[in-house]
Amino acid sequence: MLAAVKKQLFPTLLIFAFACSAHHLIIPFSLTNFIGPMAAIASVLALTIGHRIFAAIIMSGILFHSYLTVLGNESFGFSIAIFLMLVFSLQAYITKLLCAKDFNENKLLKHRNTLIWFMVKLGPLTNLMAALSAVLVAIIENQQFSSSLFYVFASVWSFATLTSVFMVPIFIFQRTNTTTDVGRSKKNFVVFASVIGFVGISLLLNLSQRDDQAQRAYAFEQDTKKVELILNEEIDFIREQIRALTALFYSSEYVSLEEFTQFSSYIFKQNSSIRALEWLPIIKHEHQQAFEQQASDVLNFNYKVRTGVATNGYENKIIPGVYAPVYFIFPSFQNNQAYGVDINNFEQEMSAHMKAVEHNDLVASRPITLVQDDYSNPGVLVYFPLYNLDRMNPYGGINVGERQGLSGYILAVVQFKAFFNQVVQQQGLSNIQLQVSDVSEAEPFTLFGQTIVSANRLDTVTELDFFYRQWQLKFAELDPWFFQNKSWKVWTLLIGSTVGGVLFQLLLLLGASSSTELSHQVSLKTKELLLAREQADQASDAKSDILVALEHELQQPLNKLNQQLPLLNPSKRTDGSNAIYQNILQANENLQQTYQTLNQLADIESGRTQLEDKLFDFHAFLKRIETNLNVKHCNQHSNIKFVQHKNVPVYITADELHLQQLLIGLLTACIQDFNSYKLKVSVKAHLYQSEQASLFFMITEFDDYAYRVGDNRESNDDVDTEKDASEDFVSTNMLMVEQLKSLFDGEIKYSPLSSGSTMVSLTLRVGLSSIEKQLIMDDLDFQIEQEQQVKNS
Repeated sequence: MLAAVKKQLFPTLLIFAFACSAHHLIIPFSLTNFIGPMAAIASVLALTIGHRIFAAIIMSGILFHSYLTVLGNESFGFSIAIFLMLVFSLQAYITKLLCAKDFNENKLLKHRNTLIWFMVKLGPLTNLMAALSAVLVAIIENQQFSSSLFYVFASVWSFATLTSVFMVPIFIFQRTNTTTDVGRSKKNFVVFASVIGFVGISLLLNLSQRDDQAQRAYAFEQDTKKVELILNEEIDFIREQIRALTALFYSSEYVSLEEFTQFSSYIFKQNSSIRALEWLPIIKHEHQQAFEQQASDVLNFNYKVRTGVATNGYENKIIPGVYAPVYFIFPSFQNNQAYGVDINNFEQEMSAHMKAVEHNDLVASRPITLVQDDYSNPGVLVYFPLYNLDRMNPYGGINVGERQGLSGYILAVVQFKAFFNQVVQQQGLSNIQLQVSDVSEAEPFTLFGQTIVSANRLDTVTELDFFYRQWQLKFAELDPWFFQNKSWKVWTLLIGSTVGGVLFQLLLLLGASSSTELSHQVSLKTKELLLAREQADQASDAKSDILVALEHELQQPLNKLNQQLPLLNPSKRTDGSNAIYQNILQANENLQQTYQTLNQLADIESGRTQLEDKLFDFHAFLKRIETNLNVKHCNQHSNIKFVQHKNVPVYITADELHLQQLLIGLLTACIQDFNSYKLKVSVKAHLYQSEQASLFFMITEFDDYAYRVGDNRESNDDVDTEKDASEDFVSTNMLMVEQLKSLFDGEIKYSPLSSGSTMVSLTLRVGLSSIEKQLIMDDLDFQIEQEQQVKNS
């Protein structure tokens, strides 16, 4: 039981470790980050632990979900968790179907083609499922679909492929039967290089992502600062325009409707967020009818003060017995519903004018929805009090608190919807979500924008003081990171790291595979060579047995012939019988030589013949062979001549007896092949520094004494007879020459000449005594010195 738990614990912790590493290394955090590494390591583990991988996937998923919950990050829901577990399990099952045969047969390091196809199936092919599932998760997580999802697909596929290919050698070499194919040092090197390569590429991608995220955060911060700056500039502009209108009232004895309209139109030309400018005089209750009559005359319609209450009492008014109706409005178009509205009666919505009196400054009301805009464009009322304007407003001039002579208010209706839309469109802030809310009250009121979606996005919150109101500005990226357009640096690094990592790992494994394949081929060739040698030894033994059998077969008739020939009485032989007797003696001699040759061949084939290197006079040796051959083939046309080059050493170290047999046998064969007794043997030597020399024997015919056996019929009888009688002996003799040549490690070549004849060359390697070498070098120095003296003279 404990052993089974340990076996299950290792793959579970390994998958969990890869998921946690992906969570920390792949930024920014998203549910798609861990899909690639988890799917890849589960696929690789499926080849080694089999069906236990499914339990490991479930347990590691539970651990990772708990891990994210503890850290406070956004964890995946139950439905997504089930979906991902099914994806990982299905990919592991498909990987096992595709790759288990190659992995279990242990042929990956023996055949390069098998290794390449295995890595293609394990890495780029099977991880397509993880990439596709990541796209689905990204769509579910962000509730949107766009062409930018290709980056999600490419990044997850890239991380999964890199994880798979770099984990291959670790799980290959953990198999015990691979140790015999790859040496321990080679195995350790490949595993170490794979780990270092994987860590290096992971850190490279992480550093690149951090740099890219820093640039992303900087760009986002710049956009938010730009919006704040533009908004502050707009607030300052509103303040300046209201104060300018206030200055008009204070500097004039009387401000007519035309003057108010003309001055306000100048303000509206500057493309401000001010929707309307209004003049609200303070009217006492006893002067209401007189004011309404005056206003009707000025405005050319029946003007009435609208209190908004059904009773005649004043208990609901902020200042009882006093009205603050809207008198002048610019522009009046679409704003005529506001004429006569008494803002002194709306304590809940419009109490800001009392604060304006208290602070003697611009004060904004809480946001309100305007009927003329179908409640879709909320506005803010900005008040500024005016004092002691009796000539302009003879119906007011009340005292409020410590303030004396309050004559009325300048009111600006401000709407920011068009302003913010213009800012976002014209300032290149299309990737920014913006929400402006008034948070001065317990319940925030949204002035602009929708609810901010901050999942997988950069976001920030800032507060702004707007005429004694607190405004909150929420910023967030419009699209998640994976949906945003990527720079060429991001794509280059992602593609380059993937291709480079796969090629690095492939070359690393191909190197190990080549070494293993070469060792396997060497082993096969060694077995083949051993088998061939065994067969050659068997053939050589069979040949030796045949030669021994032939030797025994020839020995008995030769002994009989040697015993019977002496019994023939010479005195009783006639001329005819004497010729027959001579032919029998010649045949006996040839058989005797054949017997000796077979005997030597049997010794050489059996390995009983060994060369004995002794120092001897090579010049005298050649002279002796020349004399023996000329005596043996004694007739008027026999002329075998050895011509020695001046650099041929006098003393050499070799087996004199076998060398003599080799030269005599070769010359005898050349006499038969050339059909001539006139041969020229040129002897040359090449000296080496290691007290060795190569001897070259070049056998040709004498062109000026060319003699053919068929040229003279009278002297050709003996030669023909000898050739016919010794034909079998010559072929056997050539076998002897070939065997002796192999003992001397020599070489025989046949080269055609321009004259139509053939040149036979023999090359042998012999030893050179230090004394002989010193004599040759001394003679060479003497010749050089003489040549130098001749040049000097």
